[in-house]
Amino acid sequence: MAIHSSFDALAYQSGFANHFSSEALPGALPMGQNS
Repeated sequence: MAIHSSFDALAYQSGFANHFSSEALPGALPMGQNS
C-alpha cells in the first residue's frame, strides 16, 4: 500500500452543513451559486 503525501488532488465538496451534492457528469452542477 502506497501512502501519497500530495494534496494537489484534494478539493472541497459542494454543499451546506452535512448536505453534500454530487454529480454524475463533471460540470453538471453550477459552481459558486448559493441557491
